[in-house]
Amino acid sequence: RTLHEAGAEVLKEAVAFVESRRPTVEVSTMLAEGEPAWVLREEARNASLVVVGSWHLSTRREMFTSASVALPVSAHAPCPVVVVPEPEHITQEPAYFVVGVDGSPHAAAAVDVAFEEAALRGAALRAL
Repeated sequence: RTLHEAGAEVLKEAVAFVESRRPTVEVSTMLAEGEPAWVLREEARNASLVVVGSWHLSTRREMFTSASVALPVSAHAPCPVVVVPEPEHITQEPAYFVVGVDGSPHAAAAVDVAFEEAALRGAALRAL
């Protein structure tokens, strides 16, 4: 099996997963070659939001290897980036969101997004 075929199969499984959870959401896919962080930054140019997972890499691997995706995408994307940690690291019940506020226009936008996301999930919001 070629790498292209394997990638197409992963995309097919991802679409099936999304459609099983949110059947009314329109899903599109793109099979791309390249470093994941670079590809996601390029696609972020036209996105409203980018969502990535976190592997909780060591500081050295997060800063200096191609395994890092969350840090370079969040540092360079022109749109908001949500980093979703591994489930076992979520310990607070009931769930709450944290948003940083410094009075800047960017902070106001972050607060808006945080309120919306917390409301969607029935979570509390903690502003710092």
